Amino acid sequence: MEHHRFQMAEELTRRVAQGGPARVIQLSLPAGRVLDKHRVDAHLLAFVLRGRVVFEAFEPGGGPLTLGPAEMIAVGPGVPHRVESLEDAVLALVLVPPRVGEK
Repeated sequence: MEHHRFQMAEELTRRVAQGGPARVIQLSLPAGRVLDKHRVDAHLLAFVLRGRVVFEAFEPGGGPLTLGPAEMIAVGPGVPHRVESLEDAVLALVLVPPRVGEK
């Protein structure tokens, strides 16, 4: 068992933990920060721990959605997405690589 704590820093990206192929990353964003359209080659679960963000996935039915504390979004591997912080925010990102042969 491992114990980890999220830091409530103004702007920070850091790996919090790794278990097997899954990674947990903390993303802290100040109000007004935009992460322009990008993609990751893994399943992405984004949990909002503090603040509010607008999350937009560029796929059918992809948003934009405003998310606050205790809300999450799931995006498949390779799906382009964008995040804008409406206020100081902290997110927990869980990245899980696709299984062999999965698109």
